[in-house]
Amino acid sequence: MTYWTLPNGVSTTYHKITQTEISIINNTAYDYGYYEGKTKHKDGSINTWKGKYVIVWKKIDGDWKMYLDIWNKL
Repeated sequence: MTYWTLPNGVSTTYHKITQTEISIINNTAYDYGYYEGKTKHKDGSINTWKGKYVIVWKKIDGDWKMYLDIWNKL
């Protein structure tokens, strides 16, 4: 599977999420907050990025599974 696979020579050197709120209602939960990170490219250059995110979770057979998410750059 190539989903979330970076090209050869490109790596994420830093990634952090800061949750603002987490809420659980029966078998559904959501969390949202901010993210930031750094990507190193083949030529050695590094770019930084940050934004906001929301993730909706569903409890399926006793395990929490990511159901829906959105990530927006600031």
